[in-house]
Amino acid sequence: MKSILVTMDKSAEEFVSEAKKILEEAKEVEIIGKSRDTVKAVDVAELLKPHGAKEEEINIVTEEAEIDGKKVRVSKITIKLKM
Repeated sequence: MKSILVTMDKSAEEFVSEAKKILEEAKEVEIIGKSRDTVKAVDVAELLKPHGAKEEEINIVTEEAEIDGKKVRVSKITIKLKM
Protein backbone atom coordinates (compact mmCIF):
# COMPACT_ATOMS: atom_id res chain seq x y z
CA MET A 1 0.00 0.00 0.00
CA LYS A 2 1.32 3.43 -0.93
CA SER A 3 1.48 6.10 1.75
CA ILE A 4 1.25 9.87 1.64
CA LEU A 5 2.89 11.83 4.44
CA VAL A 6 0.90 15.05 4.80
CA THR A 7 3.07 18.08 5.58
CA MET A 8 2.66 21.84 5.69
CA ASP A 9 4.64 22.42 2.49
CA LYS A 10 1.68 21.57 0.20
CA SER A 11 -2.01 22.37 0.26
CA ALA A 12 -4.64 19.78 1.17
CA GLU A 13 -5.85 19.90 -2.44
CA GLU A 14 -2.40 18.87 -3.70
CA PHE A 15 -2.41 15.85 -1.37
CA VAL A 16 -5.96 14.99 -2.48
CA SER A 17 -4.86 15.05 -6.12
CA GLU A 18 -1.90 12.77 -5.34
CA ALA A 19 -4.11 10.38 -3.34
CA LYS A 20 -6.72 10.23 -6.12
CA LYS A 21 -4.04 9.07 -8.57
CA ILE A 22 -2.91 6.36 -6.16
CA LEU A 23 -6.50 5.25 -5.52
CA GLU A 24 -7.16 4.98 -9.26
CA GLU A 25 -4.15 2.67 -9.69
CA ALA A 26 -3.92 0.72 -6.43
CA LYS A 27 -7.48 1.11 -5.04
CA GLU A 28 -6.04 1.90 -1.58
CA VAL A 29 -3.90 4.56 0.05
CA GLU A 30 -2.62 5.42 3.51
CA ILE A 31 -2.74 9.06 4.65
CA ILE A 32 -0.30 9.89 7.46
CA GLY A 33 -0.08 13.06 9.54
CA LYS A 34 2.25 13.81 12.44
CA SER A 35 1.98 16.48 15.11
CA ARG A 36 0.27 19.58 13.71
CA ASP A 37 -0.23 17.88 10.34
CA THR A 38 -2.77 15.42 11.79
CA VAL A 39 -5.56 17.91 11.15
CA LYS A 40 -4.58 18.31 7.51
CA ALA A 41 -4.40 14.50 7.12
CA VAL A 42 -8.00 14.25 8.35
CA ASP A 43 -9.00 17.03 5.94
CA VAL A 44 -7.40 15.14 3.03
CA ALA A 45 -9.24 11.93 3.96
CA GLU A 46 -12.56 13.78 4.24
CA LEU A 47 -12.03 15.51 0.89
CA LEU A 48 -11.51 12.10 -0.75
CA LYS A 49 -14.86 10.71 0.44
CA PRO A 50 -16.98 12.50 -2.21
CA HIS A 51 -14.74 10.84 -4.80
CA GLY A 52 -15.72 7.36 -3.59
CA ALA A 53 -12.99 6.67 -1.02
CA LYS A 54 -14.06 4.86 2.15
CA GLU A 55 -12.25 4.66 5.48
CA GLU A 56 -10.85 1.21 6.07
CA GLU A 57 -8.94 1.85 9.29
CA ILE A 58 -7.81 4.74 11.49
CA ASN A 59 -4.88 4.44 13.91
CA ILE A 60 -3.67 7.09 16.33
CA VAL A 61 -0.42 6.62 18.24
CA THR A 62 1.99 8.73 20.24
CA GLU A 63 5.66 8.35 19.50
CA GLU A 64 8.59 9.54 21.60
CA ALA A 65 11.50 11.33 20.00
CA GLU A 66 14.54 13.09 21.37
CA ILE A 67 15.03 16.67 20.20
CA ASP A 68 17.85 18.80 21.59
CA GLY A 69 18.35 16.29 24.40
CA LYS A 70 14.71 16.40 25.50
CA LYS A 71 12.14 13.68 25.11
CA VAL A 72 9.17 14.89 23.10
CA ARG A 73 5.88 13.08 22.47
CA VAL A 74 4.46 13.38 18.96
CA SER A 75 1.01 12.20 17.90
CA LYS A 76 0.59 10.41 14.57
CA ILE A 77 -2.59 9.52 12.68
CA THR A 78 -2.76 6.92 9.92
CA ILE A 79 -5.94 6.73 7.82
CA LYS A 80 -6.30 3.85 5.40
CA LEU A 81 -8.72 4.44 2.53
CA LYS A 82 -10.05 2.12 -0.17
CA MET A 83 -12.10 2.57 -3.30
